Amino acid sequence: MVSVPEHYHLNVCPFERNVAMEGIFISEATKENVGRILSAARADEFAAVIGAPGTGKSTLLRLANSMLPKDQFVVIYNSASNLNPRKMYREILTKLGCSNVSFLAAREETKKRITEIREVEHKHVMVIFDEAHLMSNDALQEVRFLLNDNFDSCSLMSVILAGQSELWNVKLFQNELVSIRQRLDILVTVSPMDRADTDRYINYRLKFAGQQNDILTEKAIGTVYTATNGIPRLVNRLCGKSLLYGAQMGKKVLDEHDIKYVMDHETIC
Repeated sequence: MVSVPEHYHLNVCPFERNVAMEGIFISEATKENVGRILSAARADEFAAVIGAPGTGKSTLLRLANSMLPKDQFVVIYNSASNLNPRKMYREILTKLGCSNVSFLAAREETKKRITEIREVEHKHVMVIFDEAHLMSNDALQEVRFLLNDNFDSCSLMSVILAGQSELWNVKLFQNELVSIRQRLDILVTVSPMDRADTDRYINYRLKFAGQQNDILTEKAIGTVYTATNGIPRLVNRLCGKSLLYGAQMGKKVLDEHDIKYVMDHETIC
């Protein structure tokens, strides 16, 4: 069976998940959101990145991380569901090069190591918790302790909580977590793309992959937008499956009817 790149004369599959940094479409909204994350990193602030599933929260974090000078920043990324305090400190300390630290000593050891990085290596530390809506309340409480230093007058690091809307709308409204919410310096809200950005997104990914001639008609792109509401993950799935269908059927150009056929015969959402 002919592959998608071979059939359409492309260099890579346009809508694959692990796209190179150069293949990421950066809209004006993305620029603004990445800028706010970078601002939090430079000022050692506490930020939350909130959005529905598939809207590109992890992509924002990836972009921000790529823009931070490695000689000035240490970035610790955690993506673990149901993260509890013990797991949280183990993940952080491991990435800081510390091992065999007891749980009772973990909090102070973490602060000690981060202080060394700041004062000896002269670097900022940014700790990212992805899928933060799945963190236990106890783990979120520990985030508050990490943020406190010098009688709660400053922070040793920037902390980014990235998660689905329930993190902000439900979880952080609980009485026991109100102090976390009150400490938040920056709230980044990630929304689906509008019709114009969906068009730009699809065409950017196709051109990055090496498209020479149009593969999707304007009506096809319009149908993709209507079906996905501009959610990047769903756009990728529908476009990727549509290109595969076109390759199987020997089609070089796909219209709205082809997109609808794929929607009727494939699981997209």
